[in-house]
Amino acid sequence: MSTRSRKSSLVTWMCAVAALALMVPAEALAQTSGPSPYRLVDDWAKLPDGRRMGAVGKVTMDPDGDHLWAVIRCDALGFDVTPSRFGNECVDSDLDPVIKFDLDGNVVESFGSGLFIWPHGIDVGPDGNVWVTDAVGSGNIPDGDQRGHLVFKFSPTGDVLLRLGTPGMAGSGRNSFNSPSDVVVAPNGNVFIADGHNDGGNNR
Repeated sequence: MSTRSRKSSLVTWMCAVAALALMVPAEALAQTSGPSPYRLVDDWAKLPDGRRMGAVGKVTMDPDGDHLWAVIRCDALGFDVTPSRFGNECVDSDLDPVIKFDLDGNVVESFGSGLFIWPHGIDVGPDGNVWVTDAVGSGNIPDGDQRGHLVFKFSPTGDVLLRLGTPGMAGSGRNSFNSPSDVVVAPNGNVFIADGHNDGGNNR
């Protein structure tokens, strides 16, 4: 094949690739256009005893498919009203931050009062046990407080089965976390923890 023929073939091939690349977004857009299958349900979550909704750290489905778990930070005033509360909304609260809802938004289980300062991540394993992280930064932990930088494993009814980390102390060693932000339980039961939420903290 001559040099001119090779160049011509290369140009043709590059034009075909470019055309294909331009077509992909349009095709993807065509697949996602149309009416949304979702709808907004106002006031879906029915919190008990007049409790107002605080900031939501994360939600996850229960393995049974009929319930939803949420981490709801205790202080319902919100960052816009009380900016000093951001990052320590549960520090002095007696509200349960770990809440289980049925599909109609009714609370069927809650626990975790007094164990967290800034509950953040949550996941439920295939065995139904609930894992929750406390991602509070060290600057928001009161002196002498034994909370924060922890990951909890709860039974479905709130019994503490396991606590990972050094209470109230950030660290980068094998037995410590620094504001663990999330947790995921794999189908085989392996647990993965995202450790680090703040500048200068762990990124692992």
